[in-house]
Amino acid sequence: MKNVERLAVIAAAMILTTPLVLPPGSALAQDGVNAMQVASERMQAEQALAQANAARPGDELLTCEQIQTEMGTTMNTDAMRTQRSEIEASAQRQQELQQEASERARGQMTTGIVTGVISSFVPGAGYAQAAAMQAQAAQQQADAEESQSEMAGMIGNMSNMMPAMMRGQRLGELAQANDCAFAQDMPRTER
Repeated sequence: MKNVERLAVIAAAMILTTPLVLPPGSALAQDGVNAMQVASERMQAEQALAQANAARPGDELLTCEQIQTEMGTTMNTDAMRTQRSEIEASAQRQQELQQEASERARGQMTTGIVTGVISSFVPGAGYAQAAAMQAQAAQQQADAEESQSEMAGMIGNMSNMMPAMMRGQRLGELAQANDCAFAQDMPRTER
């Protein structure tokens, strides 16, 4: 269950922080926020459906050994491992993009201050500052597009994983309810 919770936290953080790498106030920023809201709503609907389908007839009759076996089978398929790896890679890239954007913002602020002072003494220096700002805006747009592409892939992977994740959660709840030894270290889930 730790992987499920970790992936959910990563997804939520990515959805909430996407606007940090988008140019503020731009149409692209608003489009990105709107797309993330739609994706979040879609993922919530998929989660609700997967949760509703997670319980199966006869679940209460499963032994601890059967629960543990099914959990391993459900959560460790090749497809699940691949999707987890892709989500982790997307999360890493998002962190890199945010770090790069933060470093660029610090550099832009310093450059803006210096250029502002220089332009008060040197005629035409303001043109250089305007050109630099245009280049920065183009870089921000490219970063935003990459971020949105990464996010779309991550959300797609989360959506594909949702049925298995919810089944794994259901099995974890059964393991806890049956006081299975392997479930002692699992975080308690509330429904």
